[in-house]
Order: sequence, then C-alpha cells, then structure tokens
Amino acid sequence: PLIGRMSDKIGRKPVLTAGLFLFMVSEALFALTNYLWVFDISRLIGGLSAAMVVPTAMALASDITTKRQRAKVIVWLSAAFSGGLILGPGIGGILAGISYKTPFWVAATLGLISAIVLISLLPNDVETNRVVEEPAPDDAGLLDGSHHHLIFHDSGLFLWSARI
Repeated sequence: PLIGRMSDKIGRKPVLTAGLFLFMVSEALFALTNYLWVFDISRLIGGLSAAMVVPTAMALASDITTKRQRAKVIVWLSAAFSGGLILGPGIGGILAGISYKTPFWVAATLGLISAIVLISLLPNDVETNRVVEEPAPDDAGLLDGSHHHLIFHDSGLFLWSARI
C-alpha cells in the first residue's frame, strides 16, 4: 500500500526508475561482497525494488490501457515476470560457469540498462493526461491484435498503437 500511494502521488515513472536503480544497487552489492550481513542488506534492497517495480508496472499498464484490453496486457506483463522467474536461474547458472559473481554483475547491468531505457522512452506522468479508446468498427479488428489509442499530451495529440 505504501508504494502504491507513493506512485499515485509522485507518478509511476519515478517509482519505476527508483525501483530499477535499487535493483541495480542490490545486485551490484551482492556481487561486491563476501559478508553475510551485506548479502542480507542486498536482499532487503532487492525486495524493496521488487515491491516498487511489480505493482507499479501493473498500475501503469492499467493506466495506459482501456478496459477492453487491460486484462490481456496485464496477463502478458505477468507472463513476462513469470518468464524471468523461470529463465533467470537457468541463465544465472550458465553465467556462473564464468564466475560465481557474473550473474549478479549481468543482472545489475540489465537493471541499469532498463532504468536508462525507461527514463528515455516512457513519457512522464504529467505528459500523458488521459487515454481515450478509438472506437473499433467491429470485433473483427480485435483479432489482429492491434489496438489504437489517442493520447492527449500537453504539447499535442498523438496516436499510440500497440500490438498485443
């Protein structure tokens, strides 16, 4: 509830960005240390980052989708999270063949890249004032998986298309 209220108050993008940076710090800290108490702090930071990223990403998906496509988008987002939980340990095991710390350095690097991409490509919350569904002519248009939205931005009107 605390992170949700915070993301409602300050916006989704800052919370997601902070969560990804905390994830990067957590993984780098885990790779840097050999002390159990630092491992514990690393996992504590990692748990906080997960608490910031997962629900906020779901809330963002809910914010930028229409009711008609919301369930589908959240299912795909959940599948992506689950896929990471399934594939991550296997990939980490392969990377551990290089060094037992390599999986954590790779995860930290991916966290940093994700944060940079998020900062660069995700519009600020104030820039996306509202999303309006463009009426579909019939249900047949939904079979191709394309959805169109008009996004009203402070500096103009944009058409946003997503293939789901």
